Amino acid sequence: MDAFDITLANLAGEMPISSEYMTRDRALAVLRAISGEDYGYDVEAWHKRKAAIVSRIPDCDPSTARKRAGDLKRKRRLPNS
Repeated sequence: MDAFDITLANLAGEMPISSEYMTRDRALAVLRAISGEDYGYDVEAWHKRKAAIVSRIPDCDPSTARKRAGDLKRKRRLPNS
């Protein structure tokens, strides 16, 4: 189950309370934010659009994300005097 499917399960109210749980309202807000689309609480409509939505999300490999965060921190540091 990927992050999109977990969010859909939360939207459907099918996710047990765990570290991956979020309210239905929060799941809907996440789906709207990552997709720019709005199918409300219609889980089937979101599922049908999954491939198109996921294809627009940039790769977020955790190691890549950590490297990018480190690069940004180094760029923001002031030079030593």
